[in-house]
Amino acid sequence: MSGWKKLNQQYKFQGYRNIIQKTYELPNGNMGDFDIIDDKSFVSVVAITADDRVLLVEQFRPGPEMNMLSFPAGYIEEGESMETAAARELLEETGYQVDQLTFLKEVTNPYSHIVKYSFLATGCKKIADQQLDDNEFATVIDLSIPELKELLLDPTSTNFANLDCGFLALNALNQL
Repeated sequence: MSGWKKLNQQYKFQGYRNIIQKTYELPNGNMGDFDIIDDKSFVSVVAITADDRVLLVEQFRPGPEMNMLSFPAGYIEEGESMETAAARELLEETGYQVDQLTFLKEVTNPYSHIVKYSFLATGCKKIADQQLDDNEFATVIDLSIPELKELLLDPTSTNFANLDCGFLALNALNQL
């Protein structure tokens, strides 16, 4: 770890999100404590319908205390592949089934154990109603690809949760 030596780690908080404090001896000999979010890895799915509409979900987020837009996303369950999780989360949050699923990128966070797996889902078709968890309240919104690009590039828009997935998808679609 390039001169970093882990000395200790312990849970500081356990709840909806768990916090681990890790203590390191730094390369300069000093000690440093770092708070790390400990949670399950998840998938994020940029879903495009058969008629080229991009599916987003809008839901209240307690951190910023406002409604935010995001691509369908959710935890990977124990024993579930990331591809299965992506298809399941898309269906649960939007009622759409994916035709073709393409892995885009694995994204890590410097202060968490969480890994986000980004996917592009194309040829999506509506086959069911939303199947939200008891603590989920989401509205499905659809945009054209140019509208998505405009939203992602708008410097005044502060309510979009996972921009990186959008840019990865636009790049995969040669739309950047």
